[in-house]
Amino acid sequence: MNLIQTSRPSHNQLLEIKQWLLEEENETGNGFHCNWGIIEKAYASKELLTFSLDNKEIAFLVFSDKGLSLSIDIFEVKPQQRSQNLGLQVINQSLDYFRQRNFLVVELFCQPVESEGFWRECSFIDFPESVTFNNERTHLYRILVESQMPNSSIHSTKEKLRLWTGFNYSQNPTSQEQEWNLEFKPNSRKLKKPIIAPVDSNWTLTWLDNNEVQFQDDVRKFRHQEILFGSFLIIAELE
Repeated sequence: MNLIQTSRPSHNQLLEIKQWLLEEENETGNGFHCNWGIIEKAYASKELLTFSLDNKEIAFLVFSDKGLSLSIDIFEVKPQQRSQNLGLQVINQSLDYFRQRNFLVVELFCQPVESEGFWRECSFIDFPESVTFNNERTHLYRILVESQMPNSSIHSTKEKLRLWTGFNYSQNPTSQEQEWNLEFKPNSRKLKKPIIAPVDSNWTLTWLDNNEVQFQDDVRKFRHQEILFGSFLIIAELE
């Protein structure tokens, strides 16, 4: 099956997708034609992937670039092409593309709610309950690269990062702690494996060097470099 992905579709490809979205809406009342303005905006900003089979557009994906992370905002396979396992193939191909573009993690909300099972089949997992987004929809993510897990190193290192999963550590000392022992590549400040963790920007981050505090405050106030990307703390190097 020769599934062709296009990262910069033509206007004709866009109109072909619009036509089958309109037909779906007229016939079933479902689909994403109601979000056509979002799809057009993604087309203009080059945040739209399309997929064709036998020169016919059969799927599309809208995403938002958040730096080192991204969100999948809309994904649909043409109704007549469903139940052929194409959805999983399209997503795997898309994730390979995102990985090649140096994105490290993907997030999404399950919409419609019936899509949750599909996304879990694609190896997306839940955000921790401690991450609050004030949204009733199921929020999932998938890390695209090998990353350093918290509390996983058996060796204590000179530098450490600690993340307190509470909104004010000084007033909530029982909040859960995650810790990373920082291991750098030789003669470099680049980490051997990046740190990628779901986060609330109000959580407290502590950076220790030889047990001396270099930084301790809300994650969003970290001024040494950008570390917040979408819903994630991401550190590939420490300047």
